[in-house]
Amino acid sequence: MTGSVRRRNTTQGTKYQAVLEIGVDMKTGKRERVFRTFDNKKDAQDYIIESIAEYNKGRYVHPSSVTVEMLCEDWMKGHFLTVKENTQRGYRNNINNHIIPHLGKVKVQELTTRKIQEMVSSMIEKDLSPRTIKYVMSNLHQILEYAISNDYIIKNPERYVVLPRQGKYKATVYTVEELQLMLKCAMGTPLEAPLLIESFTGLRKGELLALRWEDVNFEEKTISIERNLICVNSQNIFTSTKTESGERTIAIPDNLVEYLRRHKIRQMKQKMRMGAAYKDNGLVICKLDGDTINPHTFSIAFRDFLIRNNLKRIRFHDLRHTHATLLLIEYNTNVKVVSDRLGHSKVQTTMDFYVRSTVTAQKEAVDKLGEDLISLTG
Repeated sequence: MTGSVRRRNTTQGTKYQAVLEIGVDMKTGKRERVFRTFDNKKDAQDYIIESIAEYNKGRYVHPSSVTVEMLCEDWMKGHFLTVKENTQRGYRNNINNHIIPHLGKVKVQELTTRKIQEMVSSMIEKDLSPRTIKYVMSNLHQILEYAISNDYIIKNPERYVVLPRQGKYKATVYTVEELQLMLKCAMGTPLEAPLLIESFTGLRKGELLALRWEDVNFEEKTISIERNLICVNSQNIFTSTKTESGERTIAIPDNLVEYLRRHKIRQMKQKMRMGAAYKDNGLVICKLDGDTINPHTFSIAFRDFLIRNNLKRIRFHDLRHTHATLLLIEYNTNVKVVSDRLGHSKVQTTMDFYVRSTVTAQKEAVDKLGEDLISLTG
């Protein structure tokens, strides 16, 4: 195999065409040539060098007209058999909203690091967070590794893309006083029950919205978390918990037990008023007609609630962080106990996310130190 680069002037500007001379087709007697066009000379030269090297190793990939969009569709068919619905939704969003609009029409064998880098730049311009961009690129990386395993390409051009630096996320948590104020503002509103339960349990949003009355043990004063609620293609569906350790039973305090008794009675009265129109899913948190609540709509309702009441802006998930932080720092709870309560598979996960000293805790500590050392300072 040999190769050469031709410079070509096109309506789109100067292009560089890599020409590979593979040999002579034994059946037709015609010369086998492969043509690839690049935006710059170096990419064309690199393509020739890599192709000749792979050909000499017996690993040369023959030309294919498969596009990135076609590859994505093929990858999803197989990969989606092994992942949960929520993960599938995330992949579909990445592929349909970012990968295909930017790269879908590009042939897989013509995909370069430069083209992928342009997609990253476009996402940055749209103010997508570094975390979101990293998730999209991780998805693309898997798809292109699949292309390698199916002999479409030799190497993964995504490996050399530079991503924006991702800062470590720091949760915004409420103090005890801020939590009390939030719950006071929620009284008498549709958010009263979910916010009260969340404050006492630290459930994931999907776990809270999937909680059934059969999961509540009033005698033992516990609730069992066995499933999750997600939205896929505008449909709310129940799935298993995020991890095996996510299936758990946690203790709840007496005052929450009594609140849940009253909440259940109110819900039963509402069911009687609606009669046959009531959709009885056995849910603790639901719409007035018993139907499931869309997780995204619920997050928006929480955000609007905070704005209306001039409360400190946090994400709903930050109430989970708040629950854990208060248990660990304010109430000195053993980290293994908190980890089991949150449904983490590893204690280290709990340590990484939640064991962060608060200003209040620091102040109390240094005040005590000051009292002990006061005689030394005069």
